[in-house]
Amino acid sequence: MHIKSRIDKIVNSEAIIADKPSHTPIVSVVMSVYNAERYLRKSVESILNQAFKDFEFIIINDGSTDSSPKIIDEYAISDKRIVVIKNPSNLGLSRSLNIALENTKGDFVARMDADDISLPERLERQVGFLKENSSYGLIGSAYIEINDKGDIIGNQRIEFLETDEDIKKRIVGFNPFLHSGVMFKKEVQNCIGFYNDKFKYAQDYEFWIRIMTRYKVRNLPEVLLHKRYSNSMISVNKEKTQRFYAVKAKIRAIKLLNMPFGKSVYLLSDLMFLMLPKSIINIIRAIKRQKNIFCLIMHLQL
Repeated sequence: MHIKSRIDKIVNSEAIIADKPSHTPIVSVVMSVYNAERYLRKSVESILNQAFKDFEFIIINDGSTDSSPKIIDEYAISDKRIVVIKNPSNLGLSRSLNIALENTKGDFVARMDADDISLPERLERQVGFLKENSSYGLIGSAYIEINDKGDIIGNQRIEFLETDEDIKKRIVGFNPFLHSGVMFKKEVQNCIGFYNDKFKYAQDYEFWIRIMTRYKVRNLPEVLLHKRYSNSMISVNKEKTQRFYAVKAKIRAIKLLNMPFGKSVYLLSDLMFLMLPKSIINIIRAIKRQKNIFCLIMHLQL
């Protein structure tokens, strides 16, 4: 059963600052912005400077109270590929993305976050793959983590599983795609619906799972994005809430992908994490940052 968006009908909620593209673009890039003034310019410019030029850039201002709206408007005035949608208040990521998806015109939809940086060849590589592989609905890539200053963290790129077979085997173990680095076919929306707005977090994880019921998926091996990691990005309480929604997504994967009951063993580490005290979680997070062992954990699960 399709999970449809329950977007409220908001009168005058959409405000176009720059003209919409005069033709139908091949790609729709979607970004939701909430108080992201610190890194927003670099993020926006990384899309505008893509080698692949035939795209619209839909930016949702999700009730920002800092200078983000001003920054967005500046770029929209100078580049007509930018389409700005203003939410009347902060609606959250899932609802904002669904509003954006309702307005996309391209055959392919690329996600982008307001603090990350897409490398110049990202859209070109992802469009090329999806055009050449009609049975695939979703494509991601490897990425590199950067800190607040833009410096690379550690000396390793972060690699996900690449093939459709491997990804589907391990989907219950961890989220196999970086949300801000994916591209999917717009036709996916007609088959499986939009983001599930019942998921406050892990909405991307749950979305990928539904895509996998209809399409093949893949990660490209090359680095196409720099993902910003900030020590102040997430509290322990928020991380526990994220893990809770991830568990819900994993349970859905077992059901929708007809996985054997034994796959539920992957839920044990999440349930243990939810029971850990904050002090232990902080120690674990510190170790992960210093040694960049996230990639190692994934390889150990193979």
